[in-house]
Amino acid sequence: MKNWSLCTTFLAAALLSAAAHATDRSVHSTQDIAAGGRLVVRNVAGSVTVERGSSGTLELNGEVEEGADLQLKGSPAERTIEVVQPKQSKETLNADLHIRVAAGVALDIETVSADVLVRAMEGTVTVRTVSGGVRMDVASTAVELRTVSGDIELHAPSAKTSLQTVSGNVTADG
Repeated sequence: MKNWSLCTTFLAAALLSAAAHATDRSVHSTQDIAAGGRLVVRNVAGSVTVERGSSGTLELNGEVEEGADLQLKGSPAERTIEVVQPKQSKETLNADLHIRVAAGVALDIETVSADVLVRAMEGTVTVRTVSGGVRMDVASTAVELRTVSGDIELHAPSAKTSLQTVSGNVTADG
């Protein structure tokens, strides 16, 4: 009898998880971006991952909860990806963004409750988050990471590095 109850519990949890993500919508977009351009990313909740991609191309893939508005703006010199929350909603909607751009693109990422992962980039990187963790493995010339309540893990041989957290751990090498 215990095995039946345990199976029922796992099945119910799986169904609830699937139902929670049933309202997510997949996003796929490709935009031109200058090799030395700038990418601005704004996301309230979820995650942001940025990795090295093809020169001259910004590839965006992800999942955005139904009700949140994903906006892509700008020119090849400066692109902005912003997840806008509905004004009348009491809950925060998640967006998990996976972005690939040329290694030399400068990054400016701002989140509220979203984790940030940046890998294999060489342009300047600025990340500001309220309660998200930040992990980076980059070869950037300048890195600035700020979080209020999140951990910072940085692997970067940067000439100019600034790290700040109020209530998180900092690990840095390079």
